[in-house]
Amino acid sequence: GKIFIAPPLTNIYASRLAVSGGSVLHVGAPSYEIPQDWRWSPTLFSADGSGSLLEMAALKSITVYGGWGGFTYSINAINNAIIDLSGLDTVIGADQNQWSGDDWLSFNATAGATINFGNASVTRRTQINASGPGSRVRFASLYLRPPSILNVNSRAVLNIKGNYAFENTDPNSIQATGAALEMDGTQAQ
Repeated sequence: GKIFIAPPLTNIYASRLAVSGGSVLHVGAPSYEIPQDWRWSPTLFSADGSGSLLEMAALKSITVYGGWGGFTYSINAINNAIIDLSGLDTVIGADQNQWSGDDWLSFNATAGATINFGNASVTRRTQINASGPGSRVRFASLYLRPPSILNVNSRAVLNIKGNYAFENTDPNSIQATGAALEMDGTQAQ
C-alpha cells in the first residue's frame, strides 16, 4: 500500500475525491462548489469498502448548479464505507430554473454504507437515497425543501437526531419502503 501524508485539503473546488480498500482521506475544506453549466455526470465524492472513510466533517456547504442535458452529480458511499459530512449545513442542488432544469445532486448510501450529515438544509434538485440492509443516512437535523427527494428503502435506515422538517407537497418526494426511521425524541421532531 501507499501512504499519502499531507495536511487536510482545504481547496477542493470542482475536485473529485475517492477512497477505497480501507483507505482514509481527511478533507479540511469549508465548502465545495462546481462550475456553472458543468456538462457531465461525475461522481464528486466516493467511498467504497469496509474501513474506507472520506472524512469531510469540516465541510459546511455544497453547491451544484447543473448544465444543459440532464446531468447527475453523485456522492456515493458503498460496501460498508463511510462519507462523513457531519458538519454539512447547506446543500444546494442543481437549479431547476436554469439550463434544462433536469439535473440532480445525488447522495447515495448502498450496500451497508453510511453518509453522515450535519444540520442539513436541503434546497433545489437534490436526492438523498439509502438502499439495502445496513445502509444509513444520518442527520443532526434535516430541513427538506422542494423539489428535493428523500428515498430510503430495502431495509436501509434514516437516522435523525434533531428536528425533521419538510415543505414538500408531492407525495412521491419522500419515500420509505421497507426501511427504518430512527429518531431520538429528545427534542421536537
